Amino acid sequence: VEQGKFKEKEVTDRLNEPGKLENCSGTRTLTHNIADLKAQIAANLKGVKLVQELIDIYSLKVVQAYMGYIQDNAETAVKDLLKSVVQSLSEKENNEKDKDHTKLHAVDYMDDGTKICLCVEINGKERKAKFDFTGTSEQVWYNWNAPRSISYSAIIYCLRAMIPHEIPLNQGCMRPIEVILPPGSILDPHKDAAVVGGNVLTSQRLVDVILRAFG
Repeated sequence: VEQGKFKEKEVTDRLNEPGKLENCSGTRTLTHNIADLKAQIAANLKGVKLVQELIDIYSLKVVQAYMGYIQDNAETAVKDLLKSVVQSLSEKENNEKDKDHTKLHAVDYMDDGTKICLCVEINGKERKAKFDFTGTSEQVWYNWNAPRSISYSAIIYCLRAMIPHEIPLNQGCMRPIEVILPPGSILDPHKDAAVVGGNVLTSQRLVDVILRAFG
């Protein structure tokens, strides 16, 4: 969209561009692709309208303040979760030597044997965590490579699912989280790698790995 106009021709050309390569095809569902994009644009425009209505009623200052409060609350909820995980494991393992830190590990595989590795290092004192996917297999020729955003989505989904009370899903959940994704891996592929299946296949396996790490 540029200056309020949907650039359909440019989008169509981009979607068909892979067809210029030998043994490759452009999009096979152009009508669906365009419809999906227009639906997403419409959803965003509706969101803009609703936020503007809130601003008109309560003022920009108040709306921005409450947006901040919602994110602050999510951050606190995740920090409390991380601290409780460390405390629970420390008590379970009777670990008095290093009761403020713990490491969680999990490994799982795609159908072709592609490995997804995860080490979650939690600092209970600072209530922070590092999700390190080092050891994950390199990107594949198939189409289930997953852009970086897929891993972030899987992490935030799992964190929210493990919080013992309801909170709105928002970026505040990720403030205490550091994410390490190996460049060139299936979770951080090069820009030319095929990724269409990453959002429906690899994302589910990522969720499996994360939840397995947390037990």
